[in-house]
Amino acid sequence: MRVDDSKNPFKELERLLNLGRPLALTFEAYNLTYEGKFKEALKIFLNLVELYPEDASHPYNAACSYALQGNFEESIKMLKKAISIDLSIIGWMNSDPDLKSLREMEDFKNLSLLKKNDWFFGNR
Repeated sequence: MRVDDSKNPFKELERLLNLGRPLALTFEAYNLTYEGKFKEALKIFLNLVELYPEDASHPYNAACSYALQGNFEESIKMLKKAISIDLSIIGWMNSDPDLKSLREMEDFKNLSLLKKNDWFFGNR
């Protein structure tokens, strides 16, 4: 189907042009992180959280950014948000070097146990 075959071609063109936007913004934020520009990267990640609330990777990335800046409380909040969207995030967070600073915290350990408890109670 061509864009001009759509009932609303301008809306369809906008949709197509925006398909890659979250990925492009995520890569921009990753690059800023690698350059040590954590606050700028975090701004982008938080913007993505608002723009795409159904995508668990955005609050997860914000959590990593907060952890790298030493803001552990906000990092845990973002991890909770990411897990509420997608429980598989727990697998990522347990091996992600960006979150290493959180691993001994009780709140982090409790989040890590969610998947095990969910599995135990038959809620896979």
